[in-house]
Order: sequence, then structure tokens, then C-alpha cells
Amino acid sequence: LIGTQTKEDVPWGNADPTGPAPDTGVTRHYNFTVTRAYKSPDGFNKSVILVNDQFPGPLIEANWGDMIEVTVTNNIDREDEGLTLHWHGLTQRKTPWYDGVPGVSQCPIAPGGGSFTYTFQADQYGTGWYHSHYSAQYNDGLYGPMVIHGPIQSEAAEYDIDLGPVMISDYYHVPYYQILQ
Repeated sequence: LIGTQTKEDVPWGNADPTGPAPDTGVTRHYNFTVTRAYKSPDGFNKSVILVNDQFPGPLIEANWGDMIEVTVTNNIDREDEGLTLHWHGLTQRKTPWYDGVPGVSQCPIAPGGGSFTYTFQADQYGTGWYHSHYSAQYNDGLYGPMVIHGPIQSEAAEYDIDLGPVMISDYYHVPYYQILQ
């Protein structure tokens, strides 16, 4: 549940948790600026891809049924690095054109300041991730966590502080395009 919502004040009301996502009337807005910089996430300095200067990218958080709007600006300065984002774990039933598959559902966002706005419903709930679907850019860091809160919550976990999602991913000391070669 986001913010100060209680179990009695949930946005999905008494919607069937196995049915289609309800319309909550809420839109969650995010702005992502994608850049390259030299960082050492594991102690080895290399060129990585950052979202809002973060590696991995920032958390997207919404309730089941919310609309999510993400404006992505590609400030990578290499002319061959377009990008798209795929929202792993969401079915995109109502918006397949925002699925982020380059050459299938969209053209890549042009480098050097190109921008694109994805707008889609959080039609599944649980923990997932977003990642670049352009080449293998996620291996250089273009990914991040996504948490969609829903009507079925586990009460079994006992912890003092929620540290949020922990991202586990492939990471290489060579650029992704060398791996592809």
C-alpha cells in the first residue's frame, strides 16, 4: 500500500484479485533521464548507463489499477544508442504499443535528447522490473525495480525496516556491445 493507505482504504475496493485490474483514477508520474557515466558499482570503473544518475534506476511504485506515466529522455551522446524500456511483469493488454520492444511496438528513443512518454495501466500486481529492450543495454545498467501493490499481501514477513527491492542482474566489466559480438 502506498503512503498512508490502510487495508480499509484501498484503491481497488473489493475488485476480484484474479480478474482484470480496476480503474483507480490515479496516475503515477515519473521522469527518467538516461545518461552514460563512468562508475564503479562493484569496484571496477567502467562506462555504465544511469537513470536519473542512479545505478540501477529508481523504483517505480504504484497500486494495482493505477496508470503509470513515464517520460524517458535519452541523453546518451553516442549516435548508435537509441533505447526503449520494457515493463517486465505487466501484460500491456490495453496498451501493447507501450511494451518497449524496438522495431515491433516502437522505434527506439533517439540519443542526444530524444524523448518518449509511456502511459500504461498497472494491470498486474507484485514485484517486477523495467529494463532496456534495445540491444543488451540492461547489462550496462539500464534497468530498475517496479513494485505494484495489490489486494493479496503477504503478512508472513517480519522485519524492522523495509529496504525495498534488491536487484540481482548480470553485470560485466566489458561494454554490452562487446558481449554481443
